Amino acid sequence: MNGFLKIIDSIFKTPEVRQKIFFTLGILLIYRALAHLPVPGVDLSTLKALFNSNQFLGFLNLFSGGALSNFSVLALGLNPYINASIIMQLLSMVFPKVEALSKEGEAGQRQLNRYTRFLTVPMALVNGVAIYALLRSQKVILNLLPLDLFLLLLTLTAGAIFLLWLGELISEYGVGDGVSFLIFAGILSSLPLSFGQTLAISGSTNFFSLVIFGGLSLAVLAAVIVVNEAFRPVPVQYARRTATGKTGGVSTHLPLKLNSAGVIPIIFAVAFVLIPGTLANFFTQVKFANIAVLAAKVSQFFSSGGPFYIVFYFSLVVVFTYFYTAVNFNPDKVAENLQKSGGFIPGIRPGKTTSNYIGWILTRLTLVGALFLGLIAVLPYLAKGLTSIATLSLGGTAGSGKSTQAKKIAHDLGLLYVSTGQIIRDLVETDDPMGAEVKGYVEKGKWVPDDLMNEIILSWLDAQDLKRGVVLDGYPRRLGQAKILETKILNGQKVDWVFLIDLPKEEILERLRKRAKSENRMDETPQAIASRLEEYQELTTPILDFYQKKGILKKINGIGSIEAIYQQISLCLSQKQ
Repeated sequence: MNGFLKIIDSIFKTPEVRQKIFFTLGILLIYRALAHLPVPGVDLSTLKALFNSNQFLGFLNLFSGGALSNFSVLALGLNPYINASIIMQLLSMVFPKVEALSKEGEAGQRQLNRYTRFLTVPMALVNGVAIYALLRSQKVILNLLPLDLFLLLLTLTAGAIFLLWLGELISEYGVGDGVSFLIFAGILSSLPLSFGQTLAISGSTNFFSLVIFGGLSLAVLAAVIVVNEAFRPVPVQYARRTATGKTGGVSTHLPLKLNSAGVIPIIFAVAFVLIPGTLANFFTQVKFANIAVLAAKVSQFFSSGGPFYIVFYFSLVVVFTYFYTAVNFNPDKVAENLQKSGGFIPGIRPGKTTSNYIGWILTRLTLVGALFLGLIAVLPYLAKGLTSIATLSLGGTAGSGKSTQAKKIAHDLGLLYVSTGQIIRDLVETDDPMGAEVKGYVEKGKWVPDDLMNEIILSWLDAQDLKRGVVLDGYPRRLGQAKILETKILNGQKVDWVFLIDLPKEEILERLRKRAKSENRMDETPQAIASRLEEYQELTTPILDFYQKKGILKKINGIGSIEAIYQQISLCLSQKQ
């Protein structure tokens, strides 16, 4: 410990090193501040719910340090630059001129970096258009006029280029590689929230699960360090003629890393494995029944955490590890360079034989590295089988604020948010026969019957990832729905918490009148509100007794600010059952 403190002390006593550290911290402060500066005109609560329910978007958000889920001016993060870098590396395999630049030393590398930065601009524009189209389709952002859209894309592109510039400032005046440091800082910024989520759900997670989680984390960290530093030394000798005219030799080795591809194969594999399910989820909303059914099956097939998903994900990581290793390491070039410099591997003839020998070793090393990367990639899904899954249900009359609280819980705990009210409203707007049937009940101010409601929820959840836990907003509302929820929908998994946000009748009526007027909800007429409220009081008593006997019902006082109500819920979540 004393040795470590001495090293830290000596670092800060060196003016040049101290200046680099403080400069880097200053850039990091600017980065994190801008990551929370949102672009105007976006419904942030709906946006966060969308990111919590979509793994592919969560993956992109990881590399932006949370800026994408905030839709800040740095929403695109360094993703355009990463894409441009990968494209340039692939182009070096296709175009000889690009490959020649990579061999021209520092000058050639500077030219390649310049081309990569140029390519980042159109990549940022494409990413910006894609994000805007996605958010518009999910009603997170309104349709923009051409000038407004231009300004939005200009802001997002400028943010991506500005972040790249910050990274290069760190590389020049700070500590380490700036772009890598900002990516690392962005990923690291999510750790406090993840740690808080773990503590918050500890009330529904037994001690044994937490011990397993902690042990796996330490074991994975140690294994990653060992594998990342491991290499196979291949002996190499160089013939040298001394000043006396005699021939001598210099012995060294060629380090062949166990994992030459780094983390890039996992990035590629995640993108490929999530895209089919993400596209299928969008096609489930089309009006053509056959396409919607096929899309639902594809989405279920690629459901995160399922057997096929895990096997497919693992296989992609292995394949991309070999692919990226082949891009970065060419045995033929290594053998050619050795021969030109007078080097040789003892017992192996120079030239093609040396190339084959190096390739033979590299293939076997890459197999071990690829299997390790694949295991690291699927380990979270395997670990979830050893730990419990949180399922939270929020109940309360319409206007009680349960949707606001449910979205906040889902965001802070990283759970899937399910709004039964939104599912019903989306279904009513379609030409589906089920939608027409539901519309009849909604227009009369009646609750949708249990059988129909259970079928709707079951079909919707079949296409979702339930492995990370679920927050149910407004479901179940009746005893029959509660029993179906645990036996069929959750496949026997237990509901961990049921929160009832309680309000006086007069307060409920006043809130609903204001909401119907501000949001122009045609289904919330005064007659429909009164009818549903009476039916709610009559039908929810049995389900409240059902969960009260289980000991998981928590009544929350709905009078107060959003934060005050959320603090009550957080306190319950932090307590052990």
